[in-house]
Amino acid sequence: MSVFSRLRGLFPQGAQNNGNGAAGAGAGASPKVVPFPGTGSTADSLPSSAELVQRTMVEASQLTDVYEAALEKTWHGLYALMSYVAPTLAALAAGWWIGDGYAGPFAWNGASAGVHLISILGELALVAITLTAARTIKKAANDRTMWRYLIAIGAALLIFSVASALAQWFLILNDVRAAGYDPSSAGVVAMLLFRVIMPVGVDIAALLYLSIHGHRSLKHKLAQIDERGEAFEKLHERMLRMQAMEEKARKEREDAEAERARRQKAEETLNRLMEMQTSAALEAIERALRPQVVDSDDRPRDMRRPAR
Repeated sequence: MSVFSRLRGLFPQGAQNNGNGAAGAGAGASPKVVPFPGTGSTADSLPSSAELVQRTMVEASQLTDVYEAALEKTWHGLYALMSYVAPTLAALAAGWWIGDGYAGPFAWNGASAGVHLISILGELALVAITLTAARTIKKAANDRTMWRYLIAIGAALLIFSVASALAQWFLILNDVRAAGYDPSSAGVVAMLLFRVIMPVGVDIAALLYLSIHGHRSLKHKLAQIDERGEAFEKLHERMLRMQAMEEKARKEREDAEAERARRQKAEETLNRLMEMQTSAALEAIERALRPQVVDSDDRPRDMRRPAR
């Protein structure tokens, strides 16, 4: 093995780099950049300002008491409808029953028709007063002049409720005595109170629900608007801060990728320079160790042997 082959064996990386360099030159100028761990596409689309504002407004409305889910709206609407229908049905039933109690079964001739009609209309008047009281309570919350009307309506509601309750009380008491029960026993008294209070209780429940549900106060509305605005500002500020952090992280990833590509390019340049230096050194050593064939005529005269 020649000395040049031994020296060539001392630089295996140089020989490989020579081959790789030639192959890379023929493959094109596509960069071989190792992707940064955990990074995605740098062209990820960020939400626009309008989308960000819309998303923030939706979240702010859902975090305040202004927002009601679809199920809550449906359920409240159902009970509001029942607050209108239930007192009317109870008034019709109570009026018909009071008419039967005082005038017997309904008949078009005689006093039966009149007593039934007056009883039903009286109970329906109680329903009308109840609904009017509910609407007046809502208006009185914002308008102090409605308090005098509320007092008058409250007095009428009390009178009609007591009248309806007394009429039913006497009828139920007569039925209890006719059935042979003791009106002073605890069970009979409880039954009497239930039969008398429940029709009026339906009206009172409807009054309370309709006066509270759907109540709109200007001060409360302004407070809700302020609350929603404060929630919007906080959420929007937080979203902007998160978006800025994401943008900063994306820029840092791009900078890291650019720095990695720059380092790789510098390393490739240094590798090529080392290859060139290694090749030049090997060629110089090869020329120095290569044996020179010298012709005998070209030797100096003093080195020539004298002819015999």
